Amino acid sequence: MNPSTWQATLYDVVDAFDGIAGSLVLTSSADRHITLGVGLGTKTVDSYNNHYRDLDPIARIIEQSSPGTVGCVFDSVPPADLSNSEFFIDWARPSGLGDGLFARFSARNDGPCWFICIDPLEQNRRFGTPWRLKLMHQLIPHLAAAARIERTLSDQRANLRLTTDILEHLDHGALLVDAHGRVQHMNTAAHAILQRSDGLSITSNGELSAGTAGNRMTLCGLIGRVCGHDTPVGAAGSMLIARRSGQRHYVLHGLPIRRDESSSRGPRLALLTIVDPDETSQKPPAEIWRLLYGLTPRESVIAQNVLRGEGLQTVADSLAITLSTVRVHLQHVFEKTNTRRQAELTRLLTATGPIFTPATRDCRVIDPSRAPSEGSRLTNPDQ
Repeated sequence: MNPSTWQATLYDVVDAFDGIAGSLVLTSSADRHITLGVGLGTKTVDSYNNHYRDLDPIARIIEQSSPGTVGCVFDSVPPADLSNSEFFIDWARPSGLGDGLFARFSARNDGPCWFICIDPLEQNRRFGTPWRLKLMHQLIPHLAAAARIERTLSDQRANLRLTTDILEHLDHGALLVDAHGRVQHMNTAAHAILQRSDGLSITSNGELSAGTAGNRMTLCGLIGRVCGHDTPVGAAGSMLIARRSGQRHYVLHGLPIRRDESSSRGPRLALLTIVDPDETSQKPPAEIWRLLYGLTPRESVIAQNVLRGEGLQTVADSLAITLSTVRVHLQHVFEKTNTRRQAELTRLLTATGPIFTPATRDCRVIDPSRAPSEGSRLTNPDQ
């Protein structure tokens, strides 16, 4: 059973049992709800998940059983007790639900763990016949296998969301590519770089490509090495990317990322970061320096100018203060940061800056198929 086709499969299973409805239920210490139901209707499922799940006497019995247990509802709960319960009177009977057959196929609490197939109330028959019990036992391994696959896929989706959220906060362009250079994800900064089509682009096959033949060959080799099984996790490759605009070359770094941490031979992705030396949009984090070292607003401004390599007289002129005042403020910065020279201060302030930028951009996953291809340009990434 493929989790992506569970709904269609459940319809077939219910038909095979000659039932009217079926549902997969997730149970944990804090929750119980129908994750997928067929033949029930949206309102019926919602009312169960919002209220009647806490009144379900059948669920409590199933949850006390061990994986592999198969049973019949009317054999597990006396019909007289069930028919007089609020659960049956206000939820099951109005929905036309009668006897049922259930199977506990997993003890986990992070995915569907039991299945129930329900007979129409009007049939008024014993649903737990020998052939149905046998069929349900045969179904358990398939349900358990599908649940394991669904948990794996769910974990992978969660990991991907975490990865893309992290990449989106990087100030530099960042892409995840496979061993063939096919882009799996890019952040907004990378999309902006590719939009300019100035040395890097994406082919019609979704592969990252460089603007010159030499760069294309080097890029292909770098990605191949980074994604290779013999490359230690943490090892990086780097190269320069020529730009047809004549601006300074991009600096591209590659880092291997293993998709499956449980296997050293699992397929890898390459994390590629693109640094534009001419990009000056990032402002020095003056507020962080004030927090870490107790700099005053004026001291932070002077530290920013020193970090940019401006001379003290230039700083004095831009702030409309005397050179001696600038030197006094700078001496206070030295004392608070435990540094003695401008070069030492610059190294310290550069090292203490954040690697992530504030989430001011519109954070979204960029579909590589919508990224600019070779010879094309986008005017708006949302168009």
